[in-house]
Order: sequence, then C-alpha cells, then structure tokens
Amino acid sequence: MAKGRPHGRSKSDHRVCQAARHALAAEYRERIAISAELQEARIAAVNVECNVEDAPRRRRGQKSKDPKTKASAARVSAQGHSSKATGSGKKKANKRLEHAHGKAAQSDVHSLHCHACGATAEVGLRGSKEGGSVKYSCRGHSMSNGCFRIDRDRAAWAEDAEMRRLRAEERRLEAELRQLGGASFAAKPTSARSEFPTTGLWASMHMSESLIEMLLTIGGVERNPGPTTKEEKELALKKSWQEVDSDIEPELLDYLAKEALTLARWRGTPEDLRPKRLSDLQQDYPGPGSWLKGWNAIFDKAAVAGRRGQDAEAGHSGDAAQGNQTQCFLRGPIQC
Repeated sequence: MAKGRPHGRSKSDHRVCQAARHALAAEYRERIAISAELQEARIAAVNVECNVEDAPRRRRGQKSKDPKTKASAARVSAQGHSSKATGSGKKKANKRLEHAHGKAAQSDVHSLHCHACGATAEVGLRGSKEGGSVKYSCRGHSMSNGCFRIDRDRAAWAEDAEMRRLRAEERRLEAELRQLGGASFAAKPTSARSEFPTTGLWASMHMSESLIEMLLTIGGVERNPGPTTKEEKELALKKSWQEVDSDIEPELLDYLAKEALTLARWRGTPEDLRPKRLSDLQQDYPGPGSWLKGWNAIFDKAAVAGRRGQDAEAGHSGDAAQGNQTQCFLRGPIQC
C-alpha cells in the first residue's frame, strides 16, 4: 500500500515540503557537478603534479623551509602516493585531455579506440550483452574475463590485407578480360608503335555496315562522309604544286587554292600574259605576311617544267610519225 502524507499535514503543506526537498536535491546536484572547464583544469593540475619530483625525506622534527614544496608534497601524499606511478598517471591524463579537446592520440588510421574514453584500444570483447558486435576498450576500461588482446602492429596487418585484396581483384579482372577475348593488361604490347594491344579486342574485329551504323546511331555519332568534292579538288591542287617545289609555303598553297589557280591553268596561260597575271597575284595577296620574292621563282619553274614536258611530247610524237613513214616506205604504198 502506498505511503500517504504524514498524519496531521494537509495536502498543501505536503506539496510545499516536497518542493523544498526537491529544491535542496537540485542545489546539491548542481554543487557537486563538475563542468568541462573545471575537469580540464583538474587534469592540467594532475599533469603538473606528476611532473613534480619526489620531495626529499626529512628527519623527524625537521621543518621544511619552502612552504610551496610542503604544500605540493601534502597534496601528492593525500592522493594515495600518486608520485610512485608518475608514468602511468601522466599517460592516462594525457589521453583524457586529448580526448576532451577532440584530438587524436597520435594513432594511425587503422587503430581502434576505446568506447569509453577514446584512447587506443588494447583489448576487445565479443558477445555478452553486446550481441555479435565487438566492444573495444583500453586497459583501464577493460573487462576482467573473456577479452582478447588486439595486435599492436595492426597497421602493418591492415596494409597487408589491403594489398592481398587488391591482388585478388587484379587476378579477377585479368580472368574476366581473358574471357572477353582480350589480352592481359599486365603484358607489354608487342609492337613499339602501338600504345595498346589491339589483337583480339572487339573494337578491331570486322563488323558489317549495318552494325556500324547501329552503333553510331546509339552513340549519337554521325558517320564521317569523308572529304567533300571541293576539299578533294583543293588537295589535288596543292599536291600538283608540291610536285613542282616540295618546299612551297602553306600560305602560298592556300592562296592558290582560294584563287583556284591550278598548275595546268598556269601552264596553259600564254607566255606574254604570265607576267601580268603574276603581278596581279602579287598585288592581290591578302596575307598572312607579305609576298615573298622566292615565290616568283616557283611560277617560273612550273612554266619551264611545262614547256619541257610539251617539247618531250612533241619529240615523241615526231619520232612516232617518222617511224610510221619508214614502215610505210618498206611495206609499200598499197599496204599503207
């Protein structure tokens, strides 16, 4: 049965007493609560005390001359001979202080941390109330039984495991590439001029025109129709002038292609009109640059080569006519 209010006390008095009791409890909790700033200050004080050397022993009845040394020695002795374990106390204080400031305790990326304080974990516990998960703890927060120790050289183990995983992935990709009919990417290409091996690749296999058109349609790429008729004429014009002079400048070739002045037209121009035609070309030249004097020699060379070709053709035709006349003379007028 629930306990009611005391005998002789009304409900209002009972509520007032309860409120006063709750206020006292809240004040007590606020008084004993330690803030984060105060906790960091106490940790810093513990670090300073750990750095203080042990006070020299004094004889019975001897007084200390330095009051600061006496006060520090009293504080150290009041904490239960903490100066005897200065090393471990300093390490724990440093770990707690680093965890409070959110800094890493100089650990590698593969290290595990304690679930309670964030320090480097040394043991782990699987099962129990945690189920199948593993709870990692430092030496201070470790359980007494059922824990396993974590390898200290875990970074090397993790690196070795990652390397084994990458090698297995490489072997799997090589096997998949061989199944597709391609060569292994680890093998060097046989030809020095080819950057990648093309033997056996699907892109180098023979495909029909319909398949090529379908692939180009899927990729949104239009078929290359090749050079147009105008481009073919320009290429033939430039090639004919390059046969006259292989060192002809590209600017002059572009100008001749623009003017549609083929080699045959230049050679077909009468000799008395060639100087005027050449002067007009020189005056109308738009650039880039200016008209070079060596270009006139190219036109003269083309005209001389054309004249020689005509003379050679005339010589061949004359020899052929003379040979025909000789044969007719030998055979007789009736046969000819």
